[in-house]
Amino acid sequence: MAAPIVAEPAPEPPAPAPLPREAIAGPRPPVAEPRRSAMDRLAAQPAPARSSMRLKLAWAASILVLLLAIAAAYAWRDEIIAGWPPSARAYALFGLEPRTEATQ
Repeated sequence: MAAPIVAEPAPEPPAPAPLPREAIAGPRPPVAEPRRSAMDRLAAQPAPARSSMRLKLAWAASILVLLLAIAAAYAWRDEIIAGWPPSARAYALFGLEPRTEATQ
């Protein structure tokens, strides 16, 4: 007797491959970079080169103006005291008195 023929069950078909995300939802929108703070943007830029010559000229000009103001206050102290009498106390602090006829 022959053995009964038993049919093997048919193999299951392979599962379909998952579709890529682009095929389901379409292309992804471009991702924006996170907004950087002002300090981060400033730190990313190199500091501009500064001219030390300009700085030195500015200091020299400032000192010159100050010396000229002191010289003018000394040279015209009589006129300044006559125009604003309380300034005599400031001159007295530095040992300067208004010039009189005897001191000229």
